[in-house]
Amino acid sequence: MDQNRSHRSRTRFVVVQSAIVGLVAITQQAVVPFDVCARSDTWTRPSNDVQSKIWNDPRYNALGPSAYEWTHNFLWNEPDSASLTYTNTNLSGVWTEVQQSQCLRRDRDRAPWTEIWALTFRVTGIALKDAVYSVTVIPQERGYEIVQFRRPSTLHDELASLEFVTPDGAIVERWKETKPSVFVPMPR
Repeated sequence: MDQNRSHRSRTRFVVVQSAIVGLVAITQQAVVPFDVCARSDTWTRPSNDVQSKIWNDPRYNALGPSAYEWTHNFLWNEPDSASLTYTNTNLSGVWTEVQQSQCLRRDRDRAPWTEIWALTFRVTGIALKDAVYSVTVIPQERGYEIVQFRRPSTLHDELASLEFVTPDGAIVERWKETKPSVFVPMPR
């Protein structure tokens, strides 16, 4: 009889312990590996006089200095999209110091990948907790970084949000997914 009671107690303990371990796993942050595709340590946004070369181009003259890419430090880009990359490069001012991408082409595996351009910021880490990415960034006087990361399969079809956060916890900018791996900025 004491043996049966002891076995039941152990069984309950194992069940409770498993439930607690499962709960902890849900609330922990998962590190999301990322690739640095391109980096410049010396780039700065060009002056308005230099950038006017782009703004005077008929493709961009309606946007001019109000272009999102010119007024923001974080840009979403579809990996392997030559046209989006060209537009981001021109409108952000990165055209003045283009670095060749070192990331592999993702032609057959494009959907689960996200590309972020961090202008005057350095990406030091990406984590995922529930459905919120935290991209830790450090402000820089100069430079830019283009990174790519794979969308974790644990998200399934759930849409995530993304926060750019400084090491002291300040949120610099927020984005939301409109479909897997496609992000748009959230209003400030």
